[in-house]
Amino acid sequence: MKILLDSVVSLRLIGLDNGRLYQEIAQSYDLFFTRDRMFVRTLRAIDAPAPVKVILVRLRQGPRGGYARAFVEAFQRTDWSVYPNGSEWPTAG
Repeated sequence: MKILLDSVVSLRLIGLDNGRLYQEIAQSYDLFFTRDRMFVRTLRAIDAPAPVKVILVRLRQGPRGGYARAFVEAFQRTDWSVYPNGSEWPTAG
């Protein structure tokens, strides 16, 4: 699995409306994480979403190192095949 970590800021996509942002990420990514609930709500309203899987991250923000470590640990334990587009992650259990 190829993993590429980018951000909306590093890709210079900040400020795009949700529809345009979704089009941009759908062209280059298989998995996209966001903390933006409105972005996920917009996605859930699309009848035929692109193959990119958008996941709403529920990890609590904390000190940078702690958050990144918790994210990577949860990522490695996750079976992504069971997460449909627009899912909240990680789930309890």
